[in-house]
Amino acid sequence: MQRLARRGFLAAAAGLLLVGCLSPTLPLPPPSRPDIAQVGTNEYQLTGTIPSPGFVLVLNKRTNVVNGELATEAYSIRVQAQPEDGMQLWYESGTDVSDIVEFDIPAPAPGSALPPQDAGTD
Repeated sequence: MQRLARRGFLAAAAGLLLVGCLSPTLPLPPPSRPDIAQVGTNEYQLTGTIPSPGFVLVLNKRTNVVNGELATEAYSIRVQAQPEDGMQLWYESGTDVSDIVEFDIPAPAPGSALPPQDAGTD
């Protein structure tokens, strides 16, 4: 009788394990919304953090160009874009993909100027 009960328990445990393997995995939490700094003409630096190590990717929806970098927590990606370009940011860790964060490149503030550029006077 004990042997039959043990077999029933093992069969039930195997069934629960199988069901657990079939359940969908939760998506990775999204990356932080990036801080955006203009660093040149139509060039921007995006900085932020991701909750777990992975490959951070950003898509310019106007040009369909994707830039990315491997990051453990903080990321800093330089992109070519124009003011008001729509962007999408996400990261991949292993086979998991985070939710997408959408944002626009801001229009420059009136009277703002680009930071001085090194003219390379040699």
